Amino acid sequence: MTLLIPAITGDYPEIESLTTDQYRIGVLLPASGDSAMDFYETLNWTVDGLEKEGIGTIELVGIDTSTVPTKEAALKMLADPDIRVVIGPATSDEVFQIAPDFIAAKKILITPSATSGEIADLFGESGYIWRTTGGDRIQTQLIMDLVAERGAHTVSLMYENNTYGKTFADWAEYYANESGVVHIESVPFSHEQDISSLLNNIISKKPDYLIVAARGSITAEIARFVKAQNSTVQLFFTDAGRSDTFLTTAGEYAEGAEGVSPTADKKTGFFVSYQKAFGKMPSDYAALTRDALILGIAALARMEANLSEEPGESLISVVQGSDMVTPWDDQGTAQAIRMIRGGYLPDLSGASGTLDYDTRTGTDPLTTWYVHWRVEEGEFLADSYIHGSRGDRRETEKIKQPMQDLSAFLNTTEDKRAEISFVYNGEKGDFGFTDQAYLGILRIRDDFNLTVHEIYTGDTGEEPDPVFNPLTGKKASAVLMLGSYMAEYAERVAEEYPAIPVIVIDADPMSLPHIRTASFSMYGASYLAGRLAGDLTKTGQIAVIAGRKAQVIDSFTDGFIKGAIDEDPTIVVNITYIADDNSGYQQPEKGATIAMDMYRNGTDIIFTVAGASGLGAISAAKKSQDLKIIGVDSDQSYLGPGVVIASVVKNLDPVVYWELSEALNGRFTPGLVVYNLTNDGSSLAINPRFGDLSKIIESKMNKAVQQEIKAEST
Repeated sequence: MTLLIPAITGDYPEIESLTTDQYRIGVLLPASGDSAMDFYETLNWTVDGLEKEGIGTIELVGIDTSTVPTKEAALKMLADPDIRVVIGPATSDEVFQIAPDFIAAKKILITPSATSGEIADLFGESGYIWRTTGGDRIQTQLIMDLVAERGAHTVSLMYENNTYGKTFADWAEYYANESGVVHIESVPFSHEQDISSLLNNIISKKPDYLIVAARGSITAEIARFVKAQNSTVQLFFTDAGRSDTFLTTAGEYAEGAEGVSPTADKKTGFFVSYQKAFGKMPSDYAALTRDALILGIAALARMEANLSEEPGESLISVVQGSDMVTPWDDQGTAQAIRMIRGGYLPDLSGASGTLDYDTRTGTDPLTTWYVHWRVEEGEFLADSYIHGSRGDRRETEKIKQPMQDLSAFLNTTEDKRAEISFVYNGEKGDFGFTDQAYLGILRIRDDFNLTVHEIYTGDTGEEPDPVFNPLTGKKASAVLMLGSYMAEYAERVAEEYPAIPVIVIDADPMSLPHIRTASFSMYGASYLAGRLAGDLTKTGQIAVIAGRKAQVIDSFTDGFIKGAIDEDPTIVVNITYIADDNSGYQQPEKGATIAMDMYRNGTDIIFTVAGASGLGAISAAKKSQDLKIIGVDSDQSYLGPGVVIASVVKNLDPVVYWELSEALNGRFTPGLVVYNLTNDGSSLAINPRFGDLSKIIESKMNKAVQQEIKAEST
């Protein structure tokens, strides 16, 4: 069955000086079965976004490899003279089947999910076989490190006897020894075997952990068998085990299972964009699938610009680019494609990180990210995100091309859309404050047909001009800054550009009259959280973990303490600040340590007001018996369904959208606006799994509003 994935047409933005090139790309990926993920919906979404950015027509010609044998499907792709790039296949065995044919035909194959270490060894220098995921040697290292951190002394490995499983077998003993763990044995199996006798033999040797390198259906069988034996052996799965098949087949036996998988770089904002589009978190390989398509389109654009290069050489040129770093999103990618078509070589970024490759061996990306996941209440949840460099200790090198003068390119492309600037300090990927604001930016961008100039200030202290964008030559129609620490920066910008609306979200009033400050009073929502904690605590001891001592944090802590004491005057509330500066919002490890110390000292409910550091407290609660968390900024219940009982929410998404829409519609009003319970700027979101808790706070809402008004007036 051939799946033609149609280009999605619509009202495209007005962008001049663009050609209407056509990119025809093959897709060899499954639509069902153990290896299927959201490959096709991710590809179609990417095509839709890039076509709306005006780069031309992208035609995806897909063959469902769950119904057509991969070798047969590949031959059809190879016979089509208009297909020079193919995305896929899904598994390592499939790559080994077809890679030699692609190399011989000088057609590029980019797999988003085949991870065998032997792929790079055999095909790395060909220039035609690529992948956007790292090899399984990295996974092996990360897994051994993680089980060692959990106190494991002994491990065994059970692996599918194929090219995928053999990489884990090749490296298991080496990395176990490096991590200080005793490797008992590595046991291969095939799908035709009765694995019960193998498992009985492994369990009899009592390893602390059994690492399983296998696909979803067989991993489910292993989980059911091991747990049915009431064994003390803990299971740890590789990426192939994370699938819907595993959850549905293993059922209750999947609970508590954990593993490691490649994933996106959460700091890019890919998770936010994907959730906006689909209303759910992406699969682990969604970002890598998108990046594979981006590389394919970039290679075709380079072939168009430089006819003297072989296709493999064109992709090598693309990954060596250094003319300008381009963002990973549709706008940034479209800009990069236009540059490549114009003869330039930008430094491509992807949803999984920078798209840099080891130029000596090829095939494998230098930047990779992994998620350590676990199954809680029937769902895969992220425990932590780990940079692949922790498990990749090769000496690698990317050879950069000399940077070219971009002035000629910047003068030829005119994008008439209005531009806004988004200036922020906290990293995206906090699943809270910054991500919520970014969601508001994405919504206003799409609804108002804008371009966005993102400026991440980080720890550099740099304050670039947020009004004039030197790369596009545009002046921003409005500037939105995020956080109270932007105050002096905002005032300098407003002084230089008094006619440009400057909006600072979550800050105190500014001294200049032409700045709009949107502040949040979280006293009322935090008061409700305090009442809830006071009602639920069994130890009479609750706590707050805050990023730092600051006025903007005080409304959280003061409201929480007041609510708790009004609920129970005898209650004890402890507060710990992680740092004296903004680094307190970016230390999840320290957040976890503080939370565990509090728990050991009798605290059973913790309110986190610490940005990404609060993720550490959630992680700690998952490892305790009865510690519960009240999250912050966004509804964080999905991060810990069994431990996050509620979240004090700043409704940043609609506030960012509203403030920018008013400015863009000519209704910019300088001064201070306060968002709170009464105008839906804040709320207490109850975890749906603890739905009966809503009854505790419903009767106390009026009291919370009264307390908030009283606090704001003093």
